[in-house]
Amino acid sequence: MSSLLEHDHEELGGILRDLFAAIDMSDAEESFRRLDLFWARLGVHIRAEHLCLFPALLLKLNNGRKQRGGGDAPSLDEARQAIAHLRADHSFFMRELASATKQMRDLCAMPDGQSAVNILQDVRRRVAAIRDRLDAHNKLEEERVYQWVNKLLSPQERTRLAAKLRYELENLPPRYLVTSAVD
Repeated sequence: MSSLLEHDHEELGGILRDLFAAIDMSDAEESFRRLDLFWARLGVHIRAEHLCLFPALLLKLNNGRKQRGGGDAPSLDEARQAIAHLRADHSFFMRELASATKQMRDLCAMPDGQSAVNILQDVRRRVAAIRDRLDAHNKLEEERVYQWVNKLLSPQERTRLAAKLRYELENLPPRYLVTSAVD
């Protein structure tokens, strides 16, 4: 389960690197395309955590594991605090990405050359702030929260959780679905 989400972190990192490269090349259309893809992919990642991972951990802790259960298993309060912190990060990411996307949409609708450099640099600063916070966020998830799954859930529960997470991660907005035409 953790490798599934960690792999998604790596893929998101690659999209983010491609976004910075497009911004650095002053390619507004490619920047917008990469920004939109990053926003969509991060959104489904966050949705998977909110709908599947966080409830599974909190439910397990709420159903009898209120005290630290030995090893590195968290207390219910510790898990709630960590998840509240992650949710606050998620809100920040989505809010900043929405603003950056609006800026890019407006930029792409402008006649060529109008304030493009300034807008791209502002988007770059905004995305850099997201990247920096995302680095610390991913570390908390990978080193603590994702590890709790193995400490709290049975193998069967982990398998079910992984299937639910995979479904959510693959459930991208329709504009990203690849269709093949049959001749």
